[in-house]
Amino acid sequence: MLNDKQLEIFEILKTGENAFITGDAGTGKSYLLREFIEYCKKFGKNVVLCASSGIAAVQIGGVTVHRAFEIKPEPVIPETGKMPRIMKAADVIIIDEISMLRIDLFDRVINTIRKAEKLYHKNIQLIVTGDFNQLPPVITTNDATFLKSRYSLDVINNGAFAFMSPKWEECSFKTLILDEIIRQQDKLFIEALNGIRRGDYDAIKWINENALKKPIPGAITLYATNKRANEKNEQELASIKSVDKTYIGITTGRFSDNEKVVPDRLNLKTGARVMSVVNDVYNQKPHYNNGSLGTVIRLGDYSVLVQFDNGHLEDISYNVWESQTYNVITKINPQTMKEEKELSLDIVGTYRQIPLKLAYSITIHKSQGQTYDAVNLEPYCFAPGQLYVALSRVKSIDKLCLLSPIQNSYLITNPKVKEFYE
Repeated sequence: MLNDKQLEIFEILKTGENAFITGDAGTGKSYLLREFIEYCKKFGKNVVLCASSGIAAVQIGGVTVHRAFEIKPEPVIPETGKMPRIMKAADVIIIDEISMLRIDLFDRVINTIRKAEKLYHKNIQLIVTGDFNQLPPVITTNDATFLKSRYSLDVINNGAFAFMSPKWEECSFKTLILDEIIRQQDKLFIEALNGIRRGDYDAIKWINENALKKPIPGAITLYATNKRANEKNEQELASIKSVDKTYIGITTGRFSDNEKVVPDRLNLKTGARVMSVVNDVYNQKPHYNNGSLGTVIRLGDYSVLVQFDNGHLEDISYNVWESQTYNVITKINPQTMKEEKELSLDIVGTYRQIPLKLAYSITIHKSQGQTYDAVNLEPYCFAPGQLYVALSRVKSIDKLCLLSPIQNSYLITNPKVKEFYE
């Protein structure tokens, strides 16, 4: 069921125009995309679904941009590169998490699409979705040197977003804004989150005054750094006196480490707090979802019994994630007797592991896209968009505890992103 705003955007997507779908966190961007992909399939349109990171690609049932466009994971020369196989058949290309796609990679994608349109005499619809106010592209020191020489960008202060490319304007994106927030219902909390998104320091004051000051028992804690999150998980697990058990992940074929949602070695104890990283697909009304928290009741050889916080008891067995790639199939249309190209999404590797993670803590970066019933937040942040992502993970202000007050310096907004949205 699409809401009115989603339905309005859905109708625009059906026209075949290039589109940039954006909006606040929790407005249902992913759900809208799934509905549109199903629509395309009904009418025989070949859709390429990709994301900027490996984990995101696995979770949405697509592939990484690098894999789809056959690009090596290194600084990209936009003008070079062979024509990817998928372009023979692609009618629609969807890129999720566009905020994390670097300018050089975006340029290569657009150049490839333009060449394919001329070569194969067709129009390809490009849909990009995401929120540039959330997490930016990851840029290493080598990347920064390359980007500065290539684009004359001050990447340290301004980043290297896709919209900074002249090719962004060439795409003539129809900007479609989802503004009906589904995750939160509290009007004052929504207004404060919007203020944080814009860089309004008054919003910090409201959240400091209205968030809880006492830690919420059992709630997940969000930290800005991997070090703090890992320390918290290890300390809490070590404090449990029960015997531990380690579950070993099994990889087959091509399944890279950056695609793995859970670690190769998952160490758990009875009584440990855990989080599901998959949805309940066995019940018409799901008893748990990706992000649901619970407590380990029993450790079996092939499963873990978890008491979720909603009271439901579930034996969580091994899950198999698939790493996929697109291939082109040539078929003869029996009516026209002409060749037609179709895309098939083929499995190239699998990863088998218990779909649980320790849930005492997680980084803000890894929490993006998830919703939690309650959050304890250490609000120190060092990157643009971090604070907004952290605060918007929870549905209600009365389920948010600040372990220390938010300082104005923690609210970091990118001036180029602000200018772009204005």
